[in-house]
Amino acid sequence: DREQKPVSQPKKQGRDPLEAYEKNLLKMVVRYGERVLYQDEETCISVLQFIKSELEDDQIVFRHPVYRDMMQEAYEQLEDEAFIPERYFLRHHPNDFSMIAAELITERYELSKIYRSDIQDENGTASSTNFTQKVEKEEDLLFEIVPRFIMELKYRILREKITEAMEQIKLSERQGNNEALLQWMKEYRNLRELEKAFAKEFQKRAISRKSDSA
Repeated sequence: DREQKPVSQPKKQGRDPLEAYEKNLLKMVVRYGERVLYQDEETCISVLQFIKSELEDDQIVFRHPVYRDMMQEAYEQLEDEAFIPERYFLRHHPNDFSMIAAELITERYELSKIYRSDIQDENGTASSTNFTQKVEKEEDLLFEIVPRFIMELKYRILREKITEAMEQIKLSERQGNNEALLQWMKEYRNLRELEKAFAKEFQKRAISRKSDSA
């Protein structure tokens, strides 16, 4: 009899690292998409319009299939002045849309790690009082939260690109492909410069929040 080889089990795919960041933005769209984020004498920009503009500027499309479809559906409703994402998605026919919308609407607001760090006391312990106040006033902080969620998604995508560039540099070195090596090293340097710009922006926002709360 032939000796039977053990059947290899397929590797389990982990959750996409971008999913949590995409979910944060979709949550803002479902809950507050129709609300005004910025307004002056000439323009009035809603939460949804701002998110759409920012993501399209960098050609960012959600990777999570249902989140992507829900965002596209929201984009297509922008011209409808009566469009209220929360009502629309709760009544939407595809069950996955309405189920996710219900989850996003009822889910307790979770601050991102970067955002959470700004409401810790001097000993590094989160203040429950401050946290509750932040949760209760979520809708009043949209001008701060929405841009920050966008930045966090963009930064995560940037980190993925940096990791890929590093891997390609190593591969080019092993293969002795000098042309590809030079191209990827140039790409890596450009990406690191972008990373520095992100770091400065995060720092500037952190200082601004501390000044406002002082």
